[in-house]
Amino acid sequence: MARRSNQHHLDELRDAIIEYPEQRAGWLARLLGRDNKTVLRDLPQLEARGDLLMEDDDGRLQWYGRRH
Repeated sequence: MARRSNQHHLDELRDAIIEYPEQRAGWLARLLGRDNKTVLRDLPQLEARGDLLMEDDDGRLQWYGRRH
């Protein structure tokens, strides 16, 4: 059974991606004091709730807004 992610944690991750564009998931995990695997699980949940993310070939993330 999949864990239900805390919306506050997703908001913090989204805000970190916005504030620090082009960082990798591992860097964001360290910044937020979270496990790398937790952040990697949260990224698809951000997209599922409507946050538009882009990851380049080197794993750097950017946020592009929200789907309406």
